[in-house]
Amino acid sequence: LVAEGLALKEAVATCSSHGVKEAVFESDSSQLISAVNGDNPPLELERNEEADLVAKNALKLYEQEIFDHSDRFVFLPDSRQVIFSSGLMGDSSENSKRVKLSDGRFLAYRESGVPKEEAKYKIILVHGFGSSKDMNFSASKKPDLDFVSQELIQELGVYLLFYDRSGYGKSDSNAKRSLKSEVNDIVELADQLEIGPKFYLIGLSMGSYPTWGCLKHIPRRLSGVAFVAPVVNYLWPSLPNELIKEDYMGGLIEWGLRISKFAPRLLHWLVILIQKVLPSTSSVLESKQVYFNSHDMEVLKRTTGFPMFTKEKLRERDVFDTLRDDFVACFGQWDFEPEDLSITQESNVHIWHGKEDKVVPFQLQRCVLQKQPLINYHEIPQGGHLIVHYDGTCDAVLRALLLGEEQKLYKPVLDETM
Repeated sequence: LVAEGLALKEAVATCSSHGVKEAVFESDSSQLISAVNGDNPPLELERNEEADLVAKNALKLYEQEIFDHSDRFVFLPDSRQVIFSSGLMGDSSENSKRVKLSDGRFLAYRESGVPKEEAKYKIILVHGFGSSKDMNFSASKKPDLDFVSQELIQELGVYLLFYDRSGYGKSDSNAKRSLKSEVNDIVELADQLEIGPKFYLIGLSMGSYPTWGCLKHIPRRLSGVAFVAPVVNYLWPSLPNELIKEDYMGGLIEWGLRISKFAPRLLHWLVILIQKVLPSTSSVLESKQVYFNSHDMEVLKRTTGFPMFTKEKLRERDVFDTLRDDFVACFGQWDFEPEDLSITQESNVHIWHGKEDKVVPFQLQRCVLQKQPLINYHEIPQGGHLIVHYDGTCDAVLRALLLGEEQKLYKPVLDETM
C-alpha cells in the first residue's frame, strides 16, 4: 500500500510537469481511496500512516499544480477500478461519470429525466460534430442543459442518456474509429448501464451516422429512431448526381476526405493558416451565414455554439484529430446505405429536417425518403440546421417518436418540386 501511494504521488507529479490536464488512475485498493477521500484514515490504515499521508499529498499536489478544483477518487467495487478525473472544459464531477469499454477506453456519459428503473421510455442521444454529452436538447430559450419540458418528461416517464462519443468531451479517443466502432460503443454503454434489451435513439446532425449504423447492425435493439438535421454521405450510390453537383458541400467534403487521408498534417497546417486570415470570433463557424439561416443565427446568440471550433481549440492536435477521424468515418466509404435497410412501419424511424438547412439541403433528405417511404418525414418550413434548438422542436420529436403524434405544420407536401 505504501508503494502504491508513492507510485501515485510520482505519477501525479509527472502529469503536472508535462502539463497534463486530465488523468485517470486505476487501483484495486479500497483502502487507498478511503485515505485519499476521507478526512480520517480508516482503521485498516492505522498502521500505514505513511501511505495515508502520501496519498493525501498526491491529491493535494494534483489540486495545486494542475487544477484548483475539488477532484476526487471514486471506487467502483464491481470492476475494481478507481477513476480520478479532472474538470476539463468546464465539466463538473456530476457530468463526468464514465464506463470502461472492452478495449480499455473510457466513455463519459450523463443521465437526465426520470430514473431508469422507473422509466417507460429510455432514449440514448447521439451528439454531432464538435459537440458533446452536454449538448442542448431543448424546448425553450433558457440557458440550461435539459430544455425538454420537465412536465413532458415526467408525464411520459422518459429517461435520457447522453454520452461523449470517442475523442469528445471526457471520452477517450479511438484510433480505430469507424461506423461499426460507433455502434459498438452505443451497445456497450447500454449494456453496462443496464438500460434494457431495447431502447430509442436520437441522432443529431453528424450523430446520424452512428444512428444509421445501429439501424443496420442492431435493429432488433431499437424501439424507434429519430434523426434531427441528419447529414448525408455523398458516396451513397442512390443519391442523384445532379443534386450532388449542385451542392457545394459535396465538393468540400470530397476535398476534405482526400487531404485527410493522404496529408492529415498538411490539413492541420491549412486549418491554422486559414484561421489567421479570418476575423476574430469565438468560433470559426458561428459567424458564417453561409452555414446558417437567420433563425440559426438567433440560436447562436443564446447558446454555447461550437466550443471545439474555436481558433484556440482547432490548434490543438488532439482536438483536430478527433474532428478529422469523425469526419472520415462519417463521409468515407460505408458497407451499406439507407436504401439497403429493411425499414417497416414497426421500425418507427423519423427524420426531422429544416426546409432552409444550408448544411444539408432538404432535397437530399427527400431522396432518402423516396428510397425508404416508410420513414416518417417531418420538415420545419423555415428551419435551418440548428432546428434542435428551436422552441418546441424537441417536444415535437419526443411526441412523434414515443406517441406517434403528428403536427400538420411539419408534414410537407412531398410531390412539391424538389
